[in-house]
Amino acid sequence: MLQEENHTNNDPVKSYTAQEQDLLASTATGEELYHFYNSWGNELYNIDKDYEAAERRYRQAIQHHPDAFISYSNLGLALQKLGKPGDAVEAFRKSIEIADRLHQKNDAAWEHLCVEMGARGEWKKAEELILGHNVANLHISRFYNAWGNHLHNAGADYAAAEHKYRKAISYNPDSFIDYKNLGLALQMQNKSAEAIAAFRQSIDIAGQQHEKNDYAWEYIAVESGKAGDWENGEKEITSNNVAPQNISRFYNAWGNSLFITKKDYKAAEEKYIKATEFNPDSYVDYRNLGLSLQAQKKYTESIASFRKAGEVYKKVVANGAAKSQHESDYVDALSDWGSSLIPLGELEEAKQKFNECININPGYAGAYENLAFIMHKEKKYDESLAYLNKALQYNPDSTWAYFRKALIHEERKQYNSAIASYERVLEKDPSDAFAQHNIANIYWTLGSYKKGKEKWNDTVRLYKRWMTEKRGIDNDDNFYFYYGWILNEIFGSKEEARSILKIGLAADSKNHKILYALATLYKQVSDEDNAERAQMLWQSREYLVEARNIIQNKLIAAEITDVSLLTDMVQLLLESNDFHFATILLYNRDDIHTPLKKKFSEVLELLEERSPDSALVKALIGIYHSRMEDYKKAAVYFKQSLAYNEDDITIWSNLAETYLNQQLFELAYKEYSKILQKAECHVESLIGLGECCIRSAEKDDPDLYDAALRHFNKALDLSRTGEGSKVLHNKEKSALLYSRGFVTVQIYESRKDSSATLLIKALSDFKESYKLDKDRYKAKIACDKIKQRLSLLSSKRTTEKFGPGLIFFLSLFVFVTIQVLFFKSYFFSQKAIIDFTAYSLFTFGSIVFMIAALYLPNVLKLKVAGIELEKSSIDLIAVSGNLGISRDVVMSANSFS
Repeated sequence: MLQEENHTNNDPVKSYTAQEQDLLASTATGEELYHFYNSWGNELYNIDKDYEAAERRYRQAIQHHPDAFISYSNLGLALQKLGKPGDAVEAFRKSIEIADRLHQKNDAAWEHLCVEMGARGEWKKAEELILGHNVANLHISRFYNAWGNHLHNAGADYAAAEHKYRKAISYNPDSFIDYKNLGLALQMQNKSAEAIAAFRQSIDIAGQQHEKNDYAWEYIAVESGKAGDWENGEKEITSNNVAPQNISRFYNAWGNSLFITKKDYKAAEEKYIKATEFNPDSYVDYRNLGLSLQAQKKYTESIASFRKAGEVYKKVVANGAAKSQHESDYVDALSDWGSSLIPLGELEEAKQKFNECININPGYAGAYENLAFIMHKEKKYDESLAYLNKALQYNPDSTWAYFRKALIHEERKQYNSAIASYERVLEKDPSDAFAQHNIANIYWTLGSYKKGKEKWNDTVRLYKRWMTEKRGIDNDDNFYFYYGWILNEIFGSKEEARSILKIGLAADSKNHKILYALATLYKQVSDEDNAERAQMLWQSREYLVEARNIIQNKLIAAEITDVSLLTDMVQLLLESNDFHFATILLYNRDDIHTPLKKKFSEVLELLEERSPDSALVKALIGIYHSRMEDYKKAAVYFKQSLAYNEDDITIWSNLAETYLNQQLFELAYKEYSKILQKAECHVESLIGLGECCIRSAEKDDPDLYDAALRHFNKALDLSRTGEGSKVLHNKEKSALLYSRGFVTVQIYESRKDSSATLLIKALSDFKESYKLDKDRYKAKIACDKIKQRLSLLSSKRTTEKFGPGLIFFLSLFVFVTIQVLFFKSYFFSQKAIIDFTAYSLFTFGSIVFMIAALYLPNVLKLKVAGIELEKSSIDLIAVSGNLGISRDVVMSANSFS
């Protein structure tokens, strides 16, 4: 920090104006008037900070004493403050010229001249000048300190600044200010140990000089905290008689660390409160306190803090602080205030706050973004887009604005425009994984699975990059949830998904979405790993219970009923089938200590009331009625959901499933067929269509079994290759294999010339089905029945192959033998070997057996009793597969102060 030259102050009893009148009325000499005006200028410069008035007094001093080089130097300082660098340099040069002529040392003027040259970009030239004119070390030290300040503040070149501060110390080892500045430069380079050492040296030197050095204590405490020991930093700063303002800043820094790094908003709130206790005039601390309350969804309390920040700001400005230096923080607090009004439903008042921000600062892009957010929330898409364009006018690189434009285009079903806006985001920031995620999700939602898979691969690459750069959770608390969901549901990579979700849980143990994803994944893994099945099921249940408890606690704590949290709770209970007797507790405005108890059905009603236009809420209610087997009512809600989002194929498929469950086969077949016309690789609809064919075939058209088989085959192939809408998990695949085996058996039964080949294929499906899901006992029973039939067919095939020929040739042998014996008896022998009756019996008998042998194969083809198998349906009702990222956080909270 630049060290100003100290000036003598006469400290008069009378005011300077009265003294001036007395002096001018007397016979005061020019020397006396010079000293008087110079002292008056010093008072105006140092105490009043009125640099224009100080300039006038210094010029009056020079008028009365033209060779007063001290006044020229002081004039230069005043001109510097007034932003007149050229005039300041001339004043310093004049001061040096006069001092040289009078053979006087004027090191301070050399220091000021060289610093001003440096500020104009001539630091090297200034260094040569100050080192070449026998200037005292103290002033050379101050020059290097100023150079270091310039590098630190203007250029952010902390390594170079460190070098200059060390040069300053080499010329003046007793400057505690240089050591403090050195510590700051080291701090910015993450050289924690060296920074603390520099701050301690600064404190030691200041102590020897009986100087206060509270800033160094503050920096030591903060640096200790950054190294992981905030408690020790607190102990040091509170036990060394440090000024309250510095202690306040320490607690503010601690709060920022808890808020940003730990995301422990409650603990951050406590530190910000401590900061305001030590410095009630810090509007920055009140603003940060408001942000911590806002993050805890304590919106009313946060508004009180933002209001207090505004009051303190006005007080500070009224007490003489430069308005321009503090105005941006005030605008931020106003914007934050507006952001807290939005979830409370006070949209008009929120608009007033954002417009107030714009009135103060017309170029405040965040206010336009927030107004766009409100208009989007109100479905006023054109107005929202207009505000977003205004925001981009002042901040062309705002990826948030382009992202919001894309979301609006999505809601308007303008998918090409949405993709174009997401691509603009990627142009500005090629690493934006969420924009890539939503592009993939659009293609997936529209049934373009091949293109969608390519984009999901691109998304995974960006997520991996974020993992490497450790920036995922900084972009969104649910980063690990999104990443794990893609790996499991799109690619079927369960182990990798589990690893990612576990990392996410370690980073944020209270993230209910990650817990729910892990519960789902462990349930799926339990179906695959029978050796650890019980452990997996138990772990899945533990994650579900923990997720439910976290959501429940958040619902009780939030002073408004958070619709997104309530939706998450409903979805969790539906998917885990825990909704039948569930009771959900909500925040009670009338008695905050006694939460409101709501039955599951009441919560659904509340959700529908709060979000009457939500496709997801309608779909969840439809799923609830499906679980309750009220398929007629479920169909009504699925239709309503589709009315708000006609492109959601998952909900469309759910509607077709309800028709199937109501025995409305033609309607179900029609809906599934329409889906497949739009998305030919939709696995769930292929399965549903196959089920329709089975039901219809059982009634009056056995040929439809062949169609069912084709649909099932295609569904299994798409799942295996990953080219369809879904990678089937083991239980799902087991159910489908059983259905295919069932269809194959029915085809075998319906064909007169069927061979064992079909039964062998069916047996293979039933075996695989049972292997994938040991709970599918029907598959085991089917295997046993098929094996019995195959055993019977084996003996039957032997008879078919050898029986007719053997009978024919034996009969022929008997026939020939009888003929030989008969003719020999009558023509060649004296005694009859065989009589005519026996001859007739054996002859005609053998002929009958030969004829029978020729027709035996047809006789053997007569059917025995059919194979009776139990049908098995496949539950395809699911929550929407659409997992778009909305970034619905209002863009108001700028950087922490």
